[in-house]
Amino acid sequence: MRVSIEDTMLFIVMLQSIVWICRAKYKYITTVNTRGYGNKLNTGTNDDIKVRYIGKESETNWWHLNNPEDDFEHGDIDKFEHYGESIGEIFGAQLCKIQNNDYWWMNYIELEIVKAKKAIKVTFNEKDLGFGRTCYLLSVNSVNDTMQ
Repeated sequence: MRVSIEDTMLFIVMLQSIVWICRAKYKYITTVNTRGYGNKLNTGTNDDIKVRYIGKESETNWWHLNNPEDDFEHGDIDKFEHYGESIGEIFGAQLCKIQNNDYWWMNYIELEIVKAKKAIKVTFNEKDLGFGRTCYLLSVNSVNDTMQ
């Protein structure tokens, strides 16, 4: 049986990803709620959204928030999972809307950091991201620490 270079490369990338996920100690679950009320009906976006969390010890990589279905639509609550090392106490987040296609009003972002069935939830403030390529620094609104 002959295996193509593309298949071999795909297998290597998948294997590296599995090894990296197994080494990672924390699961980061990002929940994004797009505004679904008020006088603005077109509050969703089809633009690419990236987020990075900033902690006392370090920060996460930029994570692309994208699921197979249509994310960030009017009134939607979308969840995204990423894996990584501890970044310490959360100070904030950077959120970027990459393209300039449409308007977006984010109601809230919630980050849940999970380690061995214990979790901390951090909520970030509402933000009208408007039109254009924009990046914002979001401050922590509330923390619910269940990691005891």
